[in-house]
Amino acid sequence: MIRRAIDQCGRPMVLSLSPGEAPLSEADNLIKNANMWRVSNDMWDNWKNVRHNFDLLDKWSPYIRKHHYPDADMMPLGHLSLNGRPVGPDRMSHLTKNETYTLLSLWCIAHSPLIMGGDLLTSPKWVISLLQNKEVIEVDQHSSDNHQVFRNDDEAFWMAKGAKPGVIYIALFNLEDKQQTIEFKFDLVPGLKGYYKVRNLWSKKDLGVRMKSISAALGAHGAGLFKLEE
Repeated sequence: MIRRAIDQCGRPMVLSLSPGEAPLSEADNLIKNANMWRVSNDMWDNWKNVRHNFDLLDKWSPYIRKHHYPDADMMPLGHLSLNGRPVGPDRMSHLTKNETYTLLSLWCIAHSPLIMGGDLLTSPKWVISLLQNKEVIEVDQHSSDNHQVFRNDDEAFWMAKGAKPGVIYIALFNLEDKQQTIEFKFDLVPGLKGYYKVRNLWSKKDLGVRMKSISAALGAHGAGLFKLEE
């Protein structure tokens, strides 16, 4: 009913649905009628919630379409629950810096809508600076073929194609409770071979040319987001 009303209203409009953890059995119906839909229950500032979204976004990645996006929920970053509402006391997000980078990297590489859940005026400057990283936002807004390459209890890899031919985005995730070096070997992906210029999107630094792999020393629950260009 809402979809039909929007189609007849005479102007563009985005329909965002919030069904909680949407069932995969409704995927076709959601794609047909909505522009974005929640695939997660209420997302709050704890690692358990972030980690669960690795599983959810992996399952929903085949259903990403232009103008139709699985929504991992608002991002509980910065200053939350002002005046003790809606959940828990007034606080700064309990997510660590590493977990904040992981959340943003996952949401972007999985093409989730980016909805800031904290108060912009009173959140820490370093949080706001992450939201202003245009190179990272580019991954969320202008990539395709977003999907998980590999995941186990220790690490995960996601990738996507850039809007420009020859550009690939790779996200490395450390799921462990301790620092470790995460290495993404190109031969994990058929056809990913040759020389690539590599850029760290979070630090905005070029890392030179790589042929067989990229790696990063990541803190507990940390992430790296890279651009590979032929």
